[in-house]
Amino acid sequence: MSFLITGFGRSGTSFLSSVLNQSPSWTVMHEPRGSTDEKRFKRGRTYSSRAKHAFSKDNYGEVNSFMRFWFDTCNADTKGVIIREPKEIIVSAHNRSHRVRKSYQDRVNKTTELVDEVYYFYNKFIKWSAQPNIIQIQFDQMIKDVTYLKTIAESLGIVDIDWSNFDSNNIRKNKNRVNPYNSFDELPNQIKERVELNENK
Repeated sequence: MSFLITGFGRSGTSFLSSVLNQSPSWTVMHEPRGSTDEKRFKRGRTYSSRAKHAFSKDNYGEVNSFMRFWFDTCNADTKGVIIREPKEIIVSAHNRSHRVRKSYQDRVNKTTELVDEVYYFYNKFIKWSAQPNIIQIQFDQMIKDVTYLKTIAESLGIVDIDWSNFDSNNIRKNKNRVNPYNSFDELPNQIKERVELNENK
């Protein structure tokens, strides 16, 4: 049995994979092929044989944002998507340390370009998760509700995590070391205008 959970970057994929990988009988990976899955798709190549082989294993799972491009093609037995409010993703992406090092305008331009893709996939995630066989995972609930995390694990077939001493604060989370923008309202107008265009489509 295998599973794939996808979502957009900055949606808790690293956190969730760390939680699920506490199972002694499952191997749960976070983006094991790096950005290769995304690059293959954008170069018009076929679904990776490495990915196909990985999902043919027993008790194997991935929480992998790059597999959003191959969600329909993936041969995993169970699939799920993480839903996070697009504006929160955009703020988090804009605050990433490697973006902070860029010039102000270059950083704004890069985030503005990202907005269209965030909304494109957000709409796809909503459609996918409306299907009865796809698990919808709410980011805000996942990061603070242990009972909810346990339900997610069990729906994937993972039933041997020891939750008795579980503390989500001990789980690795990708945090921005620099947070120049604390909320969406503080972002530069160029980014906010692109978001408004997408929300009014």
